[in-house]
Amino acid sequence: MESTLEVETAKFGIVDYAVFGGLLFVSAAIGIFYAWKDRHEKDAEAYLVGKGKMSPIPVAISLCVSYVSGLLMVGFPTLVYYFGAVTCWYSAAYFVGPWITGLYYIPMFFRLDIMSVYEILEMRFGKVCRLIGSTSIIVLMIVYMGMVTFIPCLSLSAVSDASIPLSILLTCAVCTFYTTLGGIKAVIWTDVVQALVMVLGMISVIVTTTIKVGGVSNITAALERGDRLNFVEWSTDPYLRYSTWSIVIGLPVVWIMMSAINQPMVQRYLSCKNVTQARVAAWLLLIPQQLFFWLAFITGMVMYAYYEGCDPLKAGVIEMPDQALPYMVVDLFQNVPGLAGVFIAAVYSGTLSTVSSGINALSAVILSDIILKIKPELAKKSLMISKILGLVLGLIVLGMTYIISAIGKMVIDLFFAVFGGIGGPLLGVYTLGMFFPWSNLYGAVVGQLMGTFFSIWISVGQIIYPPPPEKLQIRPVYADECVAFNSSDIALFSTADYKLNLSEVDVSTIHTSTESNRPPIADSFYAISSNYTGLLGFLVTIIIGIIVSGITGFEDPKYANTDIFTPFLDNKHLPESIIKFFRFGVPEREKVKNEDWGEEKTDEKLKDEISA
Repeated sequence: MESTLEVETAKFGIVDYAVFGGLLFVSAAIGIFYAWKDRHEKDAEAYLVGKGKMSPIPVAISLCVSYVSGLLMVGFPTLVYYFGAVTCWYSAAYFVGPWITGLYYIPMFFRLDIMSVYEILEMRFGKVCRLIGSTSIIVLMIVYMGMVTFIPCLSLSAVSDASIPLSILLTCAVCTFYTTLGGIKAVIWTDVVQALVMVLGMISVIVTTTIKVGGVSNITAALERGDRLNFVEWSTDPYLRYSTWSIVIGLPVVWIMMSAINQPMVQRYLSCKNVTQARVAAWLLLIPQQLFFWLAFITGMVMYAYYEGCDPLKAGVIEMPDQALPYMVVDLFQNVPGLAGVFIAAVYSGTLSTVSSGINALSAVILSDIILKIKPELAKKSLMISKILGLVLGLIVLGMTYIISAIGKMVIDLFFAVFGGIGGPLLGVYTLGMFFPWSNLYGAVVGQLMGTFFSIWISVGQIIYPPPPEKLQIRPVYADECVAFNSSDIALFSTADYKLNLSEVDVSTIHTSTESNRPPIADSFYAISSNYTGLLGFLVTIIIGIIVSGITGFEDPKYANTDIFTPFLDNKHLPESIIKFFRFGVPEREKVKNEDWGEEKTDEKLKDEISA
């Protein structure tokens, strides 16, 4: 259809500013409320993990919102816009993470009564392994929080008079404020409010776009003309960027890592009273998670119908693919005051949740994994230290976001490389520790380092030498039906460096190679779909870990920590011989209080941490 993007005039109105400001006010008010309500709390566990007082329903919503950020609300519709309906298989990949987490990981968390998920690495392999895990995730989370903060700030600055630096400062200030004051309970209840805003924002965009395009039948016809109804891509070619198999087989490792060993998620599980409620929260997560996913998917579909024949990036109206949706929203709602503000507030809601969760989680990691290990006598001041850490981390994220805004899109690509390089190998180490009782410290450390190096090597190679177009399978876009833009609009953005690619594969900001200097490995090893990167790092870590453990001497399963060891199969309905086989010689474990499904958690965690 024909789109008229009046960039100069499509800006926020007074009502939009009021709606957007209202969200920030509510977020800050929740932090103030919980700071006042819990003003007599003196320990860090209540501040960081909620002391087992949270209901599974708000926890489930908070778990879901932790998955959702500006990347999903703005980035995923862009992915659907360019790659089509095959991206729907992300929905299937999502199911694996919460299911595996509830089945294997949550009971272990309650048995061990941990505050930092990386305590498990020290219990199983030693301090070196814990330090590697903690350090890697701290760096990753800071880069990630900086990135997810930058994307909505870019959107806000594009549709309002706020500059990017001001948008960054405002976002980081609100996140740091309510997280530092209220701790995990403020984060969880703020997530609930933000979830409602996100749903309202996405639904308003879908409904309005559908009406403006002319109904569902017109959208379907546009998608068919644009070759976007490619719901199934059964090709087993590992070099295809997005196929059914690359998504269903490659991505579950990432979602398991995010669900099971990601500190923000673990803190939410531990805020529940017992294993039963934590499992319910993890599995209930799938309901709002699928809702958000399909809303984002449909948004990408209707966005293509809206822009059919007039791709804004190809027309030169915008300079980055991720700007398409914010511009469409402001164009759609010019005559409906407040709705553009609702959508931008929804984008911000995802970011506020992600950043606040990250700040709270990293405070717990740094306190328990670093500070109390070096200075255990500071345990009495742990609550004050946690709040100071929240403030300091907020400032660090602020600085990281400014760095990303200055460097540009290359940092986003670098993040995906780092995430793929760290997530899979880190999950591999936990898998070694939980399921392979004969693995040892040397195997765990060497396996993780080799897996991380291997994954990052592939990721960096994919950035330097992007896959050929036939492997990326970007669907065609056109700009031959655009109406004439006036010269002032065209001048807003330079198209001299235009490249048709997504924020994930943004070759316009890297050194592209020609056929003459492109090495053979670029079209073989580096061309493997990036969806498999985490899986490859996971497998390399386990294989190398077992081999090195064998060379240096397997540990005797008879002396394994029975609270950490988790059999692959341990169902009472199975034959005794099968259950015994999968215990690999590890003795039976006695049930402890925290493992009871109906038993509440004890409040002795911090004392145990100090004595350890």
